[in-house]
Amino acid sequence: MRIYVWPLACLLIFIMLPAVAADRGMVVPGGVSVYEPGQKAIIAWDGENEVLILSTDVWASENTWVLELIPIPSRPATPEAGSFDSFMIIESMLLNFTTDTYSTRGLGAPEGAPLEILFQENIGAHHITILKVSTSSQLIDFAENLLVENAGEVSWSRLEDLAAIYLQRGMNYWVLDIIDLSNRWKSVQPIIYTFKSDYLYFPLEISSLASGATDITLFTLTNDNLDASSVEAAGFSIASFTAGGGNVPIEFEVNKNELQQISPNVAELFDDNAWLTALTYSGPLNNLRGDIMFSAAAAPTVGGADQLLAAAWAAAVVLVLLAIFALIYKLSPYYKTGPPS
Repeated sequence: MRIYVWPLACLLIFIMLPAVAADRGMVVPGGVSVYEPGQKAIIAWDGENEVLILSTDVWASENTWVLELIPIPSRPATPEAGSFDSFMIIESMLLNFTTDTYSTRGLGAPEGAPLEILFQENIGAHHITILKVSTSSQLIDFAENLLVENAGEVSWSRLEDLAAIYLQRGMNYWVLDIIDLSNRWKSVQPIIYTFKSDYLYFPLEISSLASGATDITLFTLTNDNLDASSVEAAGFSIASFTAGGGNVPIEFEVNKNELQQISPNVAELFDDNAWLTALTYSGPLNNLRGDIMFSAAAAPTVGGADQLLAAAWAAAVVLVLLAIFALIYKLSPYYKTGPPS
């Protein structure tokens, strides 16, 4: 009977881990309801470059189109078609990790610059455009022209306000992705975006265009494990499960071969192993007032370097004080005649 415990426990973990539902803003025609029952994201970052693999399951109340907008911190490379295999590999890794744990333990542009169209192409069910804009009105005008006759069905004011906030943060690059929902229900093919970034980036606030509650799960791949306090400050937590009477965070190392299995684009970022971490968030969409922007974890030697620097400054101060004392002594009558007898 005991040999059936860990598969059941792993299944419960996967059920408890919610799907991502807040990575992009969604614009839909008036009178049409569009739901995102499941989105998935893999975020790989090496300290300078990021690979973002996005997919979603979308359902619409009638045959329609959907325009999704994603702000990006720098100009992305040409988008590529991804594979659902990337997410299946991650799931397999989580299964192996929980299995091993149970076996050993028991049971988170300059103002006025013209709009630039950097890329426009159909990839599967996606019609993707990459823009560089300097004002929110440029973005709205282009989106209206992109949707042509359907643009009149959309209220743009909230998006324009939110776009202005992103532009103030320097997010001048935008991905516009029109998805054909003529079949009403689709698991949309993943798209891979690659771009330069000084921080691990994932857009959240743009999804406050929608309303209601959401559950988010992100799988990050980084050189070092994420700082728990930074994760908590972002409103996320590192997913965990109970084994051996304690909580086990879902963060573990994956090797180069496993990274290659997830995606060759991901594997190219890392020279060796990487840390895989599962992050979760649950709460109202309107609470998402910022994006995920994790910096690289501080190297463990930084504290020691600071202490050495402080000690050097202290020694320098002591030497200066001694020099001043010696100068005063030389100028005093005691230096020339000595103390009175």
